[in-house]
Order: sequence, then structure tokens, then C-alpha cells
Amino acid sequence: MAINYNKAEFIRSAVRPEAFIRDGRPQVTFAGRSNVGKSSVINRLLNRKNFARVGATPGKTTQVNYFLIDNRVYLTDLPGYGYAKVSKEERDRWGRLMESYFQEPGLISLGVLIVDARHKPTADDVTMFQWFRGTGCPVVVVANKLDKLKKSEIEPNLQLIRDTLELEEQDCLVPFSAEKGTGKNELLSAISQRLGLSEDVIADAKRQMNGESVRFEDVITQLESKRQALEKKEQELDRLAVRREEDARKAREFREQMEKAKENARSRGEAEARRILKDARAQTDAIFAELEEMRRRQAALTAIDDNGEKADLRRRLNEAEAAVGVRQESREPIPKPSRPIRAGDQVEIPGVRQWAEVTAVNKDGSLSLKAGILKMTVKPDEVRLVEEAERQGQKKKAPPARSGGSAVFRSAASSELDIRGMESIEADSAVQTFLSAAAMGHLETVTIIHGKGTGALRKAVHETLKRSKLVKSFRLGVYGEGESGVTVVTLK
Repeated sequence: MAINYNKAEFIRSAVRPEAFIRDGRPQVTFAGRSNVGKSSVINRLLNRKNFARVGATPGKTTQVNYFLIDNRVYLTDLPGYGYAKVSKEERDRWGRLMESYFQEPGLISLGVLIVDARHKPTADDVTMFQWFRGTGCPVVVVANKLDKLKKSEIEPNLQLIRDTLELEEQDCLVPFSAEKGTGKNELLSAISQRLGLSEDVIADAKRQMNGESVRFEDVITQLESKRQALEKKEQELDRLAVRREEDARKAREFREQMEKAKENARSRGEAEARRILKDARAQTDAIFAELEEMRRRQAALTAIDDNGEKADLRRRLNEAEAAVGVRQESREPIPKPSRPIRAGDQVEIPGVRQWAEVTAVNKDGSLSLKAGILKMTVKPDEVRLVEEAERQGQKKKAPPARSGGSAVFRSAASSELDIRGMESIEADSAVQTFLSAAAMGHLETVTIIHGKGTGALRKAVHETLKRSKLVKSFRLGVYGEGESGVTVVTLK
């Protein structure tokens, strides 16, 4: 039986996930950015003027509104998105509420995304459409404000919407005007079809009868035709149900792949940091060993009258001292600690001039250290104990680990990453590893080269940057930087 949209009532608003309605009725979920006319579209469908409130200040309401239609279907009105003047706190609260709503299985039966027919869909519109797709439910796109376009502009603008959202053949795009009512019947029909709600074929046949002028055989024929049409519709619904399950399975697999990729990226980042530190220490130790050997030889030559060999040795000695940044007269040995080093103490790593925390004293006497995300094991005579007086004095200053950074990490970190030709999952892993290395190198700005292409790789990179806690902001390149083929990232 068809839905009576004139029989509608407001049920409640939900500001927390606990208030979401879960009574088993289908939910037709409406979404759209602020000022797109979402409330006006709902009012037009329900034949009401102010049933869904049109806000005077867009973007201020972060709540989910429920309307019960004909006591059979919920029309769920999501808060508008994309209003620039909303505070960060409000945007975060909106994001948390929407994440909970879309992640809960079975809430959404049909998604209705409202966009502006006059303009290309925004990045937020594309993201919302992908959210609907990720649930596995069917989606109807409504191109509102059709009355604002010239006839010659309608089809090109509709095609731009199809291309931007990457609509498939089974996806429905309804041109609509909340002002004039254009597209209302088409939208109601699309909603009914995708919910699988059929008309009462017996009643429909009776309405077609005109007294005794219609014979009984004609009624039977009409009923058979209706029955065949209903069977065909049921078959189509079965096919859509199978596709919905398949889309949901693919969405789950994609999320699992992303989680594995992120975990692998973190592991590779930590391993790379440990390798850099190990290589730096090994190089420094080798230079010091060569320096000590040349000093030993110089002492042995004091009794030998060979000015040529002495001069050559002095030259090599000066070069080695310059490589490690010290002179013989200014080099100081690591002072002995005033007491045995214990767990919880702060020590300085002379090779990288960074403080680290002693997490444990091992059975063999070695020390387990932690400096940021780095973990290492050293001998007690390889580090300097930071005395209590020095620690207290440094509390009023910037922490030594952040004051100047490590020259070793700074030199090892690259400021540019080229991911052209990579798949999205591979690029996500590479970008996260690159950002971790750049952060440890205390780089302020880095560049990611993704190319222009179709824009898919650029979108994937920007999604990764949005999720990263290391990123302060990012932008596309300007003229001379690579324009839309590169993204310039500012780190925290």
C-alpha cells in the first residue's frame, strides 16, 4: 500500500547516540550541507510549510530529527554540514554524532543526499555520498534549486553532479525544486521503489473499474498484469538486497585493509627511526675509533724524527676531529654519575644530545631507554646521568628533547615524497611513514607529489592528512610549486 505522506508527526531529536530510534521501522535519511534547502525539500514532500524547521542561522543545530510518516516509515533529518562559521567544537561534536550514526548497522534503509543544482558538489558532499555508500544502502541524489537555472543549464549541471559523485547506472538523480514542487512525484516514487513498498493491486484495479462498463474478464486481466509487475519488482528488490550485502562486505574489507595498512606504517616508521639512530651511532663510534688510533700513533712518533709522517698524521687528526665537531682540548669525557643509575632517571645521550628516560636496569647491567617513540639499550658508561638539580632547573625551560632537535634525524628526514603511480592503500602507508620521519626530523613543512591525474590519489592523500595527528594544515601547490599536482603540508 502506498505511503500517506500527509500523515506525518515529529517524534524527537537525538543529540547523543543513545537517543537514536531503533524500533525496526525503515528510516529514510536526509542529508545535505547548510543552506542547500534540505528543510524546504522535506516540507514540500510532506505538504507542510514549516514542519521541518528552516533555521535562521545555518549550522547551529547538531541533532538528528525524527519524523514518523503514516506510522510506517521514519524520515530522519540529519544536521547540515559545511557551514564555515561553526566553531571547531561544534564541528567535532557533529563529526562524532555522524560517525556513530553511520557506523551502527541497520539504522539507514535509504539515503537521500540533497545538493545544489547550480553548483558542482563540494568535497563535503562527496564525502557524505561515500558515507551512504559505505553502509550498503541505496542512495537517491536530489538536485535542489532547479528553478534557479536556465533550461540550457539544466542538463550540463546534472551531468556535472553525476560525474563529481561518480554515480552509477542504478543510482537515482532527481531534479527538484522545493520552491515550485518540480520533481516531487519522482522523488516519492524513487523512495517507495527503493524501500520495496508496493501498491494494493486489488484496490488499484477497483479504482479503474467504471460501473458495469468494465467486464469481469477485464478486471482479471488487469489483476494479472499487476501481479506480473509486482513479481518483477520483487525480483529487482532481491537483486538490490544481494548488491547491498555485497557493498557492505566490500566496505568492511576496505576498513580492515586500511587498519592493517596503518598498523604496518606505524611499525615501519618505528623500525626506520631505530635504524637511523643505530647507523648514526655506528658512524660516530667509527670516527672516534679512528681518532683514538691516530692519537696513539702521534704519541708513538714523538721519539721518531720523521717530520713528513708527523705532518700527515696531524692533518688527518684535524680532519677527524672536525668530523665529530670537537677539538682535542675541548673534548670532555662522560662524567661518572654521583650514584648508580636507576629506573626512572633521566640520562643524556651524547651522540644525539637528547634526554631519555631509564625504563629498566637489565640483569647484565645495561640500561633500557625511551626517548619519544624510540626505545634502545645502552651501557651505563655511554650516557650521562642528569642530576636532580639540573632536572629541576630545566622544568622552567623548554624540554631538551624539543629545544634544538637531533641533527641526525633532521638530516635523515626528507622534505619531499613522490607517490605518483601508487594505489590508494599503498599511498596511505607511504604518507604516514613519511610524516613520522619528518616529525622526528623536526621539519616544519613538507611536500607530497601525487600528480594531477583523475584526482583520486589526491583525495586519498588528503583523507590521510585529515586523520593524521602530526598535521597542522595542508594546501595545494601554487604556480611554481606544482599547482594541483602537489600538496604542501605544515606539521605541528
